[in-house]
Amino acid sequence: MSTEGKTKKRVYRVRDRDGNVRMVWAFNRSQAINHVSEGDYSANVASQAEIIQMVRQGVPEEVAGENRVKDEPLSEASVAKIREGGAA
Repeated sequence: MSTEGKTKKRVYRVRDRDGNVRMVWAFNRSQAINHVSEGDYSANVASQAEIIQMVRQGVPEEVAGENRVKDEPLSEASVAKIREGGAA
């Protein structure tokens, strides 16, 4: 069952890095941010070929829920830990 039926929407002030502010009614912070950014971003599960291409291009790895970009590649032990639900 969705929690949206039990929770009321609240007003979120969403500000971008340039200081532009938007007022968004949403059930939670993530929904508010998703709403304002959906036209700027897309996401899909990366294929093996896409992963290889990103690694070759030096695209840094990020772990959702962490506020920083990892500058160094993740170790196999770190990847296994992330898959189990822990932090790297």
